[in-house]
Amino acid sequence: MTKVLIIDDDRFSREVFVETLSGLMDVFVTQCESGQAALRLLRDRNFDIIFSDIKMPGMSGIELLREYKKIDKVYDSKFVLFTGFATIDSAVKAIREGAYDYLLKPLDIRRVFEIVKTHSKSEDIDEELPPKVKIIKHEKEDTEEVFQNGSYMVVENVGRIGVFNPQMKKLVLAALKFHENPDINVLIQGETGTGKEVFANIIHHGQLRNADPFLKINCSVASMSSFEAELFGYVSKSGKVVPGLLDRAQTGTVMFDEIADLDPAFQPKLLRVLQDKAYYRVGGTEKIDLQCRFIATSNKDVDDLADKKKFRSDLLYRLKQGWINIPPLREQIDSVPLLAQLFLNQSSSEKGRKFKFISPTAIDIMQHHQWSGNVRELKNVIDRVAMLYDEFELNEEHLSFLKADGSYVPKTTHKFTLKVGNFDLPDGGLDFNDLQAEIVTLALEKFRGNRSKVARYLNVSISTMRTLYKRIDRNNELDEDYDQAE
Repeated sequence: MTKVLIIDDDRFSREVFVETLSGLMDVFVTQCESGQAALRLLRDRNFDIIFSDIKMPGMSGIELLREYKKIDKVYDSKFVLFTGFATIDSAVKAIREGAYDYLLKPLDIRRVFEIVKTHSKSEDIDEELPPKVKIIKHEKEDTEEVFQNGSYMVVENVGRIGVFNPQMKKLVLAALKFHENPDINVLIQGETGTGKEVFANIIHHGQLRNADPFLKINCSVASMSSFEAELFGYVSKSGKVVPGLLDRAQTGTVMFDEIADLDPAFQPKLLRVLQDKAYYRVGGTEKIDLQCRFIATSNKDVDDLADKKKFRSDLLYRLKQGWINIPPLREQIDSVPLLAQLFLNQSSSEKGRKFKFISPTAIDIMQHHQWSGNVRELKNVIDRVAMLYDEFELNEEHLSFLKADGSYVPKTTHKFTLKVGNFDLPDGGLDFNDLQAEIVTLALEKFRGNRSKVARYLNVSISTMRTLYKRIDRNNELDEDYDQAE
């Protein structure tokens, strides 16, 4: 039987890999969540193929490959590296270090299948890979563990999403908590394109598919009469009962899209429904108990509207039993490269394009764009590039339309990337201590105060770093960062 090792700090990615590959081939797959754990395992055990993420805390995939090659009894394993965000330089570096192949996340299971099949020791392998690989759903697990080791999850009706900063992870965990409490109504606020409907789907479905109905009604386009009939249903003059959304929702969810635009005349009626947990059909006299959950979304500040008497405050309180406020993309700009890479992987696969990487210049353009349309605009931009071009790397030229629209703010011209052998000394002299202090300060910011990563990045020892921290102490600011890193 072919023995495969998967190393990835993203638990969700590991488990999808194991379940999918095991369902297609006669293989034995072992999981590791870190490079250090994998190295201990590799000293004693042999694997035919090793798949490792590059970017992991503690020990990267490149470092693991280097250490693996130092083992006295190195087995003839094929070492495949992968990452969620990449450049051509990182791919070349991986191959130079001895990697058999280099892949991008989310992993293309067809390519994984081909690699394992080529180097498999088992004959019990399907010759044809199914057109669509079914990923087995997990049993429900503790909400707090969803993002313990990873940044991805699959949302029903949405697909694979990436959550790349702590603030967004907290919001996802909150949405999962709301899912577990169906009696709680939830208000989701955020600018257009931030993903309000994604969060609504998380609240409705949770981590597994929810078979109960998920129904939406747009408050912006509904007239008073049509809205009431559509929501409650009605009884015709002949006595015929026509069900409404609340009838069809049953124990599911009704989402009021753009609740701030709801006709003021209808707001008292909706408030009464939320208070009584019951309603009447238009023209009917039968009281019907309410079982569904309500989610409301808004791209406006409903609290501000309530303060200005433009929205009923008592209705707001009923809707805001649970609350999620999604930040705009410009406030989570560090997530842009990873989101762009995720969208590029998806769009390239859907459109059959060759795109694999994003150039550093293109990343800089995207990180200095204003993104008034938020995540939706970013996805549209990537989809547009994948539609118009078919190249290996997404580069600056492909984003010329972003630079032309006036919302791109380039970096200040006096800054440059410092590379050995690629800079000139100023004529007027240079304070070496100041230069040293600025380099260490920037490295500290880059790695969020992690002294071990800073030391590795600057290629100095930990003891040298201690000396540097003390030497460049400015009003104890760096010392405080160092103490926190300890």
